Amino acid sequence: MSKVINILVVDDEADFRDIFSEILCQMGYRVVVAKDGAEAIELIKQVKIDIALVDFLMPEMDGVELLRRIKKQTPSTEVILVTGYESVNSVAEAVNQGAYDYITKPIDFGKLEAVIRTIVQSRCRPTENSG
Repeated sequence: MSKVINILVVDDEADFRDIFSEILCQMGYRVVVAKDGAEAIELIKQVKIDIALVDFLMPEMDGVELLRRIKKQTPSTEVILVTGYESVNSVAEAVNQGAYDYITKPIDFGKLEAVIRTIVQSRCRPTENSG
């Protein structure tokens, strides 16, 4: 029996949340959504999140600030930043803050699925020190 993977989608645009949710559910993941950073932080307190897909540019709290807060609250949650533009500085900052990866809009869902599978496989792999 395989473990259910919980994915949090954080985006201020409802259309993106809906698309992500629908596609990730079809891939077999359990999805919860948040419209902003504050809602995401509250959800993380209630649900164990394995992976968070976080929009880079949101009002109130941007993706990098949310990334920092997620990693502080639940260090085991892997964060993938989603950005509409690929700025070397913003990507470097995200990686320095602990982002697992980033993807650009429009979303290549094949790439997204590959990144998620890599995370899931690394979590399921037993460590060399176990046993």
